[in-house]
Amino acid sequence: VRAEFERQMCDHVARAGVRRIVAACPNCVAALRSALARDARTADVQVDTLPQELANMGYRIDEGVLRRMVAAEAPVAPEDVAVCVHDSCPDRSTGEFADGTRALLPGGGLVERAHVRNRSVCCGSLVRAAGKLEAADKQARRHGEEAEAAGAAAVVTACVSCAFQLSTAQRAVPVFHYLELLYDWRVDWAHADQYMKLR
Repeated sequence: VRAEFERQMCDHVARAGVRRIVAACPNCVAALRSALARDARTADVQVDTLPQELANMGYRIDEGVLRRMVAAEAPVAPEDVAVCVHDSCPDRSTGEFADGTRALLPGGGLVERAHVRNRSVCCGSLVRAAGKLEAADKQARRHGEEAEAAGAAAVVTACVSCAFQLSTAQRAVPVFHYLELLYDWRVDWAHADQYMKLR
């Protein structure tokens, strides 16, 4: 099924003359690059990351929005808000989402955890997809504990799967997708499971 879907996608991309795709998700970027590279008609299509594109265009997460949204869910005063970034598995080799997400964050409130960038540890969503729910939730709790140890009041991620897993399987710190903070709009992750099943 996946091979047929990828063939159809490459057909559409080639017919439309697409030269560049900007994707918001690390999983999507990895999957698109892999599929497009296997077809001679689409092998030269460039796939870029939305956080880096937004940062290059001058967009930044508003510091007041960040402080207000985090303080609404974490036991900290808005002036004491510090966040850390969770880097997702598909981005380990390139660090494009890691760089882009950090570039969108306002200066001064970023702390780094022990496992970042190419040393990042899976949030547990891959383990969950394999049906190992207890192990998946244990991995998520580890991320919350590591964020607390780094002094972060919240975690920011570029991956919807990570945002869902880390929001629903651990309670140490709130988790935000970068687009929630950029657009000042909170996703109800606890009720997003019906959509996440599509993954």
